[in-house]
Amino acid sequence: MRRVAFSALVVLAACSSGSDGTDDAVDARVPDASTRDGGALEGDFEVEVGTGLLEFEAITPGEELALVQGPQGAGRMGGYHIWMSVRIAGIDLIDVDSIALTITSSGGVDEAMVSHRPGPLPFEPCGDGQCAAGFAPRLADCCRVAGQAVTLSALVTAKNRRMVSSSVSVVAGACLDRDAPVCE
Repeated sequence: MRRVAFSALVVLAACSSGSDGTDDAVDARVPDASTRDGGALEGDFEVEVGTGLLEFEAITPGEELALVQGPQGAGRMGGYHIWMSVRIAGIDLIDVDSIALTITSSGGVDEAMVSHRPGPLPFEPCGDGQCAAGFAPRLADCCRVAGQAVTLSALVTAKNRRMVSSSVSVVAGACLDRDAPVCE
């Protein structure tokens, strides 16, 4: 059931992204909310997916991002993740219903997802918006993405059901356990 719900979320993200479908240099700032006008909010809002444990860090398309081993265990199924963050501008946080962050492999497989309501998240002012960092969508198997192109995506849904998404293609780093390669 979670896979069906997640797949629906990804389809919605793709439909609302405003992207032309190319993966080469995906614009990480996608102001496309005007096509999903639910009526309660005025104007567009922006979403930018980033990286970062403690603060939002912008991502350059094609950048290599480290796979980080979490405390869940060891080996290729040991709770690896890529730190993700999000920047939201042009919308009051009280009008945000949910935020979903995903990591998708180049084969289109949804490798990891995390979803949050903004209330408990520590948003802080950054640039012209609000940022939250330290999201850790856990990968089921780090070896499926190590050294491969992956897409990091953020989908923000407003309370009026307007959705805006942002995606950027990066390269997942090596899958290491105490500095030793895991995938061999």
